[in-house]
Amino acid sequence: ASILVVAAMSNPPLVVAQATESSKDLIATGSFADDTFTIVSSKTIGGVTYLAVTGSGTVTGTLTGTYVFVGIIEVHSTGNAIYHVIDKCKCTVAGKSGLIFFNEQGQGNFFTGDFQANLDIIYTTDGLKDLSGTGTLQGKQDTVTLLTSGTYSMNLTFG
Repeated sequence: ASILVVAAMSNPPLVVAQATESSKDLIATGSFADDTFTIVSSKTIGGVTYLAVTGSGTVTGTLTGTYVFVGIIEVHSTGNAIYHVIDKCKCTVAGKSGLIFFNEQGQGNFFTGDFQANLDIIYTTDGLKDLSGTGTLQGKQDTVTLLTSGTYSMNLTFG
């Protein structure tokens, strides 16, 4: 049997979770938004700027909770950028709570703020200790405040 959860408040309705009881697989979707984004340090070498960053925010949808992150952004003079971030989410998924650590690797454009990334769960705790999964996110970084927001989609498995 399949279970389908729909967020009635969105227009049109957004599917936020779909699971099959036998497989314990979950298609997770939702959104994220930074509350803080800090450039800890920066260094330019040969026209490439390296930024060490930290921040925090909120995630909603199938995953609900708060996150913190630390990472490195490499920005080229064209504005093209690649980045690597480790996210730690204090999250609830399907009624179970714990910590989820994500490996996030992406690319975008520092001038437009558009970015996309791949996500891999690398460690979990407590009620989420058996959770694994991969996915993608896409979003926009405000070019003034540097805060990011966007959407995620993940294939999750319990067990």
